[in-house]
Amino acid sequence: MNAATTANSFGVGVMGSLLPPKLIEGHTIRTVATTATRTEGANNVLSQRNSVNGYRLHSIKITILQGHETDMLTISNGVIKNNTLQSAVGTTPPSPYG
Repeated sequence: MNAATTANSFGVGVMGSLLPPKLIEGHTIRTVATTATRTEGANNVLSQRNSVNGYRLHSIKITILQGHETDMLTISNGVIKNNTLQSAVGTTPPSPYG
C-alpha cells in the first residue's frame, strides 16, 4: 500500500456503531485504505491486542455518531491499549463529494 494506490479509495477494517459494549480484540488488519478500526456512538469500547499494518488515515478510532437520524454527541469509557500499529501512509483522504 502506498499513497498512489489508496489515494482514491475508502475502507474500514472493523466497524461498529451504537450497540455497547464493544470489544475489538486480537485482529490482524493489513493494508486498509482509510481506518483500521472505528466505532461510532458506542460507549464502553475496548480495543486491545490488535495488530495494524498499513493504514492511511486512522489506525484505531473511537468517535461520536453525527449526521444520522440519531446523533450521539457524547461517548464515554473508550480504552485503546496494547495494540501494535505500523506503516501509516498518511495521505489526504479523498472527498466523498467528488
